Amino acid sequence: MLSELLERTDIRLATSLVIGLLVGAERQQRMAEGGHASAGIRTFALTALLGGVAALLGGWAPLALFGVAVGGMAIAAYVLGDRSDPGLTTEIALVLTYAIGALAMHDPQLALGIGIVVALVLAFRTRIHGFVRDTMSPTELRDALLFAAAALVALPMIPDGPIDPLGALNLFVLWRLAVVMMGVTLAAHVARRLLGAR
Repeated sequence: MLSELLERTDIRLATSLVIGLLVGAERQQRMAEGGHASAGIRTFALTALLGGVAALLGGWAPLALFGVAVGGMAIAAYVLGDRSDPGLTTEIALVLTYAIGALAMHDPQLALGIGIVVALVLAFRTRIHGFVRDTMSPTELRDALLFAAAALVALPMIPDGPIDPLGALNLFVLWRLAVVMMGVTLAAHVARRLLGAR
């Protein structure tokens, strides 16, 4: 039933609009708190809807033309905006919202999921900054990056099959075991940091 409903163009355009409203609502609250935001709820909603309409027009030309326009407006807003806050978060979020609005015409469920994640990342900015700045040490960050590289970059590139004449040595299985051990060690470290020595 849901998949049939998502096939309708009007529902897909509504999904684009909802994505823009979600991200825009967070940016509007940021402005209300006195933070830097060059665009609010209306701008984000219209930008996402513009992405949906550009995707409906078909072909890459309308998408690229309107995408360049949105990017140009984001750059202009940054250049002419508040220089006390040099961050680019709102401008990048605006261009990303345009792209997600366009994606909603092809895969509305994925687009909605990405839109929610974007809104969450924006909404939890203070906690994310505090965690990275105050809680996580540089060594822990490097270890987490090494684990991510081992699991998400190296493991998929290793061929899955025996490499010796007897068929007993499989590098993929060995590397997967190493990744599991790294994951267990990382989980134990996180548990110790959260719960203490007990």
